[in-house]
Amino acid sequence: MRVIFCARKNVSLLALDHILKLKWQVLAVAPKTPEPEWAEKPTFEQGLEQRKIKYAHQDQVLEAIAGKSSPKFVKQFLARPVDLVISYLFPEKIKSPLLKLPTLAAINFHPGPLPEYGGRAGYNYAILERRKTYGVTAHHMEETFDTGDIILKRKFKFNAKTATALELEQITRPHLLNLFYEVVAMIQSKAGLPRRKQGRTRYVTRQEFEEAKQIDPVRENAEQIEAKARAFWYPPYEGAFLDIGGRHFTIIPEEQLKLLAGLVHQKKKD
Repeated sequence: MRVIFCARKNVSLLALDHILKLKWQVLAVAPKTPEPEWAEKPTFEQGLEQRKIKYAHQDQVLEAIAGKSSPKFVKQFLARPVDLVISYLFPEKIKSPLLKLPTLAAINFHPGPLPEYGGRAGYNYAILERRKTYGVTAHHMEETFDTGDIILKRKFKFNAKTATALELEQITRPHLLNLFYEVVAMIQSKAGLPRRKQGRTRYVTRQEFEEAKQIDPVRENAEQIEAKARAFWYPPYEGAFLDIGGRHFTIIPEEQLKLLAGLVHQKKKD
């Protein structure tokens, strides 16, 4: 099996290692924008370097498909048919020439249940809306974000009354990885990949997401503010905030303040 694997984050290395053990031939694609300094180590790029795997960016692959100048290893990989294009926590939109390239499928592994939570409508909104379950989805990719027929979808329980966005992201990771293993097993067995229509995908824009973070102390009660503080707690990104004179002041969930205090005082002891 020959696959173009587009990914980001440390956890993606586990998915990569799985298909490498199966002797799949892989062209690794990392995002054009490097992961931030605070990202979990090793980052995807660092992990590739540790494994002595060359990697490209999506624009270099697209240039090679178009017959333009591109790294030699990319052109060599594309000289033979590509079976799969996989997006695993990849932040960039996979563009049309790449979507049309594979003979089998172009698959996205989305860290949320679709069509309920597409785009930015993920961890944060599941907490705000007090959902009892969350989920992960594998789907055939189209030219728009998080649309396309569903291959597999798995749900799991979580506690929206206590979870933060950061905690729900961490809870979701192993479920997404297990979903990846399931889909890979289906491909290995040559059983064929299902296609189930999504229906209308809910999609939250960046502007809607930013507006949802703002706290209104007049219209929102203490319970709603506490839920919003947890729903957008994912440091170092700005969390739920109060706007005072054009300045944003992030509201820290009480339990997270206790954890931060423990970390600060432990650091002093060390």
